Amino acid sequence: MAKNTPFNIVLADSLAIVRHGAMQIIESDPALRRALVAMAKDRQQALEAIRALKPCVALLDHSPPQFDALALARTVHKEKLSANLILFPTRHSEQTYREARALGVKGYMLKDSSPVEIAEGLRAVAAGKNYFNRTLLPQNSAQQQLMDDPRLSVLTPTERQVLNLIAQYATVREIANEFQISQRTVETHCHNMRQKLNLRGTNSLLRFIRQDQE
Repeated sequence: MAKNTPFNIVLADSLAIVRHGAMQIIESDPALRRALVAMAKDRQQALEAIRALKPCVALLDHSPPQFDALALARTVHKEKLSANLILFPTRHSEQTYREARALGVKGYMLKDSSPVEIAEGLRAVAAGKNYFNRTLLPQNSAQQQLMDDPRLSVLTPTERQVLNLIAQYATVREIANEFQISQRTVETHCHNMRQKLNLRGTNSLLRFIRQDQE
């Protein structure tokens, strides 16, 4: 986000009061007020806006089933659309957080964040950086460091999710239960990841994770 260069922001939330509250934050921030802002009240509108505007930032409500931002993030990832996504849920969910990181979401802020923090997050993600609620960083800093490793760009979103669980010392059975897949499918994901990352040996993924976090 170059200084004084216009850019686009998509504000997507099922509640008008949230959309307009976010708009007020943007209008009161000197670095953000020059943005061209599009509002969306549902996932389809948000997707159409992202396709049309290629925004620097898309702030996405996550309150399934009314608004499933993870489903939208999967579509953005699949279609390789140009947009830095921020998940904006009401409550924190570790599973939602992990899946968002695996999908390459750039930001994650709760709706009870202060206006200052929301503006800070929008500015950071518009500049191509990652931004996550400060209260979440202590417990997730290691996972965040892992998910930010550029070597993982060769992995699929599902593989990144599996790797994230391996980082938390989950067993094959636990991973299979988490995603409701067979243990053989988990082992296949692990095999594919080892090939893509040029790793050898059954425990090589865990060793890779430990080296990345040191």
